Amino acid sequence: MHCDPPYYDWLSDVSTSGFSLVRLLNPQPGEQVLDVSCRTGELTAAIADQGSVAKGVCGDPGKIDKARSSYPHAEFEVSNAYELAADNPYDAVFCYAALHWLPRPEDALASVHGVLRPGGRFVAEMGAAGNWTALIDGLRQAADAVGLPRHVPLPWHFPTAAEQAALLESAGFRVRMLECLDRSTPMVDCPRGAEDWWRTVGSPVLAAYPSEHVDELLVKATDFTRATLMGSDGTWHADGTRLRFVAEAV
Repeated sequence: MHCDPPYYDWLSDVSTSGFSLVRLLNPQPGEQVLDVSCRTGELTAAIADQGSVAKGVCGDPGKIDKARSSYPHAEFEVSNAYELAADNPYDAVFCYAALHWLPRPEDALASVHGVLRPGGRFVAEMGAAGNWTALIDGLRQAADAVGLPRHVPLPWHFPTAAEQAALLESAGFRVRMLECLDRSTPMVDCPRGAEDWWRTVGSPVLAAYPSEHVDELLVKATDFTRATLMGSDGTWHADGTRLRFVAEAV
């Protein structure tokens, strides 16, 4: 069960899209804000820098240790999106690039709703339908070429805007804003392109294949995606489709 995404801040580009989501949150001085699946705390700290009382939670103790040492002005705790708790309700919950990793989205949304005050806001960004299509199709083509199963379990769920709106409403939220964005993300630390991407972000998928075939599989996956995902300057890009929303607890 994947309750938290792996550490790939270098790939998901926290420095741009993550901080723009903090601006959408617009944390106010004195507000109590919970950052769910905070990884190593960079965005939690950015929320605290606005004067909010910020707390980050993540299921990986190593990430929380790093967050505590890096950002002592924020609070951090080992927990995950299914186990949220609060002595006093939060004014806002924030979540960046994590919801699509949760195999039980209904339970996660119910957990978020349970720690928000009435009228409190939930601001999040996640993968949407169509996210990483070229990367996934490239791996499937490579599996065909190597003689491996084309379809193996994927650890993500990428809803459409309508599907996510329905999930939020069923969990007791009123959707205030919801949009889908196509965002091609430079894989600045992926010199081998799709191969490096799959070894980092897609490592749970690779576990479904015999280890002795993984190297060959990834070489072919890189070949199949080169024309689509590598720019003229040699930089690879992950093909992203993101869903960003603001919802209010009712």
